[in-house]
Amino acid sequence: YLYFLEAVGACPKWKTVDGFEMQFGVNYLGHFLLTNLLLERIKASAPARIVNLGSVAHIFGKIHFKDIHYERRYYSWQAYCDSKLAIALITRELAKRLHGTGVTTYCVDPGACHTEIFRHLAKSRSIDYILNKCRGISYKSAKHGAESIIYCMTEPSIASESGYYY
Repeated sequence: YLYFLEAVGACPKWKTVDGFEMQFGVNYLGHFLLTNLLLERIKASAPARIVNLGSVAHIFGKIHFKDIHYERRYYSWQAYCDSKLAIALITRELAKRLHGTGVTTYCVDPGACHTEIFRHLAKSRSIDYILNKCRGISYKSAKHGAESIIYCMTEPSIASESGYYY
């Protein structure tokens, strides 16, 4: 199994060492590169699964091909949404390209969990108040959030499914 858990959310305008916007670099490009570097070995190990960490935020995403480095405008939340859209799209594309190889792909949204992913979100008293209230009501523990990830990694009944969003 290949599972990507690393994610950065709504951070300041930081760049990777390669000059890419940090969230796009960490949440998408790093996963894309490692998957491609390991792909022949993954196919040779079939049956195998590639599980990407998704987010419902992808529905607000848009790939800005003419401004991939966010030189014109930068909104940290939008960059996060864009990176999660890229992950959802590559999961689908890999499913098409890997059809018949015994390698399946999944994009998993663990839901809102108690983690530090949005620790860089613009701080204000009202945002802190709302986030803290929501965490107590609707946020899952990280352990509970991992259940859907583990499901996609191990559940025999979905072994023939590929490219789906959970």
